[in-house]
Amino acid sequence: MEALQKTIEAAWADREQLKSADTQAAIREVIEHLDKGRLRVAEPLKNGQWQVNEWVK
Repeated sequence: MEALQKTIEAAWADREQLKSADTQAAIREVIEHLDKGRLRVAEPLKNGQWQVNEWVK
């Protein structure tokens, strides 16, 4: 998941990377993880608060 996060964050910082096949594949993979429930935009913490995964948004 770390590699996906780095790829997505790099593309956010440099939108030209959105044209890259690797970046597009990473985006599709993140969407697949979301669809299958393996990744969430926000997740509950043990203390009752929520953590937002900004890179997923």
